[in-house]
Amino acid sequence: MSAPLRTIVYIDGFNFYYGAVRGTRWKWLDPVALFRKVLGPQNELCKIKYFTARVQPSPNDPNVNVRQDTYLRALQAHCPQVELHFGHFLRHRVWMEHANPPPPSAEVWKNEEKGSDVNLESPRLL
Repeated sequence: MSAPLRTIVYIDGFNFYYGAVRGTRWKWLDPVALFRKVLGPQNELCKIKYFTARVQPSPNDPNVNVRQDTYLRALQAHCPQVELHFGHFLRHRVWMEHANPPPPSAEVWKNEEKGSDVNLESPRLL
């Protein structure tokens, strides 16, 4: 039997949360347990690099940052294989086409995550 493959998992935290776990019972997912199960015994899970940006509270969700911080602290406390890497959010007002005119457009807040994707692609993080 050959030695297990040394494996590092990279997670885009924002897309993982909004694309896979938001609105499910898996919001408190243990990524180490998940990827050990998915990868199987032929892989040695050496590290999980978790890329995200700290979210900002809004009038619609004033505690979003508290929930995110709680999850990130839990990861740090209980999953030593997880390394956190942070980008940041830019929030600004933009005019967008309205889905049900009138009016033809509306001013909205646009949130953009910056830096996490660049960090995810950086070879220095291996």
